Amino acid sequence: MVTATDAIHVVSLTEAGGWPRLAGTAGAVTRTVSIVGLDTGIDCRPTLARALDA
Repeated sequence: MVTATDAIHVVSLTEAGGWPRLAGTAGAVTRTVSIVGLDTGIDCRPTLARALDA
């Protein structure tokens, strides 16, 4: 479950020059993130290396 506090942390991270990314998640996790729409604000990459290169 994503709460308003989680959303605020993502905004604060972005404003500070950071980037929220998920790396190496299992297929079910990636699918769930997509279904609930979190992939529009959190970048999902198949591996850590690809997340760091993005």
